[in-house]
Amino acid sequence: MIVDSNKKEDEMVDIITNNFLRHSGQLCSSVRFIYLPKDNIQTFCKKIRDKMRELTSNSAKRYVYLNQDVKKLTDLYNDAIYKGARVVFEKRTKRNFGPTVLTNINEKMLVEYEDFFGPLLLIKTFASQSELLNELNKSYFGLNMSYWTNDVNKAIEISKNVKVGTFTVNMMPRTDYSYTWHGVKFSGLGYTLGKEGLREFTYIQNLRIKK
Repeated sequence: MIVDSNKKEDEMVDIITNNFLRHSGQLCSSVRFIYLPKDNIQTFCKKIRDKMRELTSNSAKRYVYLNQDVKKLTDLYNDAIYKGARVVFEKRTKRNFGPTVLTNINEKMLVEYEDFFGPLLLIKTFASQSELLNELNKSYFGLNMSYWTNDVNKAIEISKNVKVGTFTVNMMPRTDYSYTWHGVKFSGLGYTLGKEGLREFTYIQNLRIKK
C-alpha cells in the first residue's frame, strides 16, 4: 500500500487502520507493508497509533489462534526490533499476537523476505519516485499493490514499472470474478478467476495423425 503526499492524512489513517484490522491480516490480500512519504512519517505514525488505540481499546479478541503462527510472528517481531525497528503500536501478549505496527524497517530484517499471516503492519518511507520504485521492485513478493493519490497519471506510471499481479488506484485490492487474480515472484503460481483462471481448469491435448 503506497500513500502519495497529496492525500489527506486523516482520510488515509482511517483507510489504513480499518483495512489492517479486517481479517486480522490473515488473508493473502491483507495489508502488510505501507509506504509513506518520508516528510510526513512522524505525524502519520502518531495518527496511526492514536487511531489503533481507539479501535482496539475495548477489544479482548484473540487475533491469532494457532500457536505456531503466534511463534512465527513473535520471532519476526523480535528479529525486527533487534535490527532497529521501532514500535508505533502493539497489543501483544505471550499467547496472543495482537495488532502490532512497526516502522524503521530495513532489508536486514526477516520480515522483508518471509511471508506471514497475522496482524503485523510494517511502515516504510520514500523520498522520491525513483526510491519508491527501487523499494517496490526489491520485494520478493508481488501479489497485489494499492496506490493512493490525487494524481491518477502518476499511479499509472508507477504501475507500468512494478512487477505485481494486481495494481489498484485509490481502492483496496479485492477478488472479482471478472478479473484474473494472480501473483508474481514468490507470490504464487498460476491464475484464478477471470478467463485466465478458467483456463487453469483445462488442459491442452495434442492429437497427431500420420496417414
